[in-house]
Amino acid sequence: MALLNHRSGPRAACATAWAGVLFLLVAHPGLAQEGGKDGALAETAARAIAFESARGNCLACHAIADGAPAGNVGPPLSGLALRFPSRAALYAFLWDPRATRPQAMMPPYGRNGILSARELALLTDWLWTL
Repeated sequence: MALLNHRSGPRAACATAWAGVLFLLVAHPGLAQEGGKDGALAETAARAIAFESARGNCLACHAIADGAPAGNVGPPLSGLALRFPSRAALYAFLWDPRATRPQAMMPPYGRNGILSARELALLTDWLWTL
């Protein structure tokens, strides 16, 4: 195992993930839960992120309601509110799954800049409702 310096590795990844969590909580509380037109737009945007192969590409590995074709490498994306203690924990996991599960095969969407903090916030809020 390679030695990790103070600027990289699990601690830095965890700190970065929690910075993203704080951003989520302060700047985007419950985007997909907002009522009316804004909530519908947020849900549509989140679904696009999850379903588009050039962005989230969640369907490559996961089954999602109304998504086809569905992958079977990862668990189905349903009941996430039962699997994660909070939206912040789900956001942190999406930001960098390896910070809490080192053997995770899922890409670190936030840490690697695959998705922006806003995209992850939208995706988190939508996934929380599945």
